[in-house]
Amino acid sequence: MIMLKKIALVGVLVALVAAVSAPAFAAQAIQGSARNVSSATNTALAGTLGCRTYSVSGADIGINNNTPTCANQRCLRPYNTATFFGTGGYRCNPEGTAAYNTDADNQTFYNLIDAEAGAGTCNHVAFYAVQGQVASSTVLVNVGDDRQAGCPGTASINCFTAADIPNADQTPLTSTNASFGSVPHQIASADSLSPVPTVRVSSPGAGGCAADSVRLTWDEPQDYAATMRNGVPSPVQGVNLYVNNAPCGGCPDGSTGWVQLSSQPLGAGSTGVCQQILGPSWFALTVRVKGPGTGPTTLETGRTGPTGFVGANSQCVAPAGTVAHIVSISARYAGRNTVNVNWTSGSEGGVSGYYVTRATTPAGPFTRIADQVATTGDGSHYTIADKVHNNVRMMYYQIQVVKADGTTEMSGLASATLPAPKGKKLADQ
Repeated sequence: MIMLKKIALVGVLVALVAAVSAPAFAAQAIQGSARNVSSATNTALAGTLGCRTYSVSGADIGINNNTPTCANQRCLRPYNTATFFGTGGYRCNPEGTAAYNTDADNQTFYNLIDAEAGAGTCNHVAFYAVQGQVASSTVLVNVGDDRQAGCPGTASINCFTAADIPNADQTPLTSTNASFGSVPHQIASADSLSPVPTVRVSSPGAGGCAADSVRLTWDEPQDYAATMRNGVPSPVQGVNLYVNNAPCGGCPDGSTGWVQLSSQPLGAGSTGVCQQILGPSWFALTVRVKGPGTGPTTLETGRTGPTGFVGANSQCVAPAGTVAHIVSISARYAGRNTVNVNWTSGSEGGVSGYYVTRATTPAGPFTRIADQVATTGDGSHYTIADKVHNNVRMMYYQIQVVKADGTTEMSGLASATLPAPKGKKLADQ
């Protein structure tokens, strides 16, 4: 009799331990990942990648309900080099159906993944991916390993289709202030993550806008429809447009001083909007997606409420007459006594061409080194190869902007360091 009581007591203790140790999310687990992210890209993202999982099938409007430290905010995730992820990747926080809408069957869940490169700098760039599926509380609907392409295997997880290189927008954004990838003033994908679109700015009065306004246009965001499972629609709804009134001589980072101007639907980017310019203005976007619950809630890349980061800066524009004509200028020694001078235009309205000028000191005098370069359109990239003597240490360059009325203005300064000739030690001049 005593032995039977002991056995019964042990059984009760085992049941209690099992109840306490069961995962809080219980029911059926849900998980998503981003794979084939290189170590170099991970270094550029610098620990900023976060995930937000939520249901849109009922009244619950919680985000990351199973992860209290990440509730209703981005859940930062560590980088992993395991072979499951291809070249490397991130696994989002584990979620499950039990914490959403009283564990209802066949809920639609989405996962928003986003990250930033160049955080806190002028060269900030934002990236994102979205995932979607139906998940049931009683049976696994999407069995498999979310870390691998196509969700193979029999893992007990409702598997979001992984964010992967084939699903990301691999067409780079061009004529951009910031750079990401191997080409200056272009923004490539962060491997499996698409870049948040950037804003193009017209000259004041151009594009059918008033004389004190500019037209803002942008490329459409990737909708990730191909990653949705069980026929759920893409949650991507469009973009949110932001402005920052930092001086054109400076450059705002991605998180400070941004104020939302409007929300724009999908398809609005090619036509864009007219925006009045009352002072120096930089523009940026976030991607807007359907938010939690069945109501009209939304989320946006990089931001939770009033905090977070936006996409890359546009060129700066000021009231008519002070529009930025040169966005950037750089010079780099390319070998064989050649310096490549590169520049990117801003607004080319009222500009007839450019001269590249050179000096051996920052104060000049600067002299023209080539024929006038004709304009090719707002936000264009230009390169001039300059043959130099290698008896000086530094070369300094400026772009002379020639306006249609015959007046000129000078850009900022760029410099290139030349190597010392073999066997000689050069003095700065």
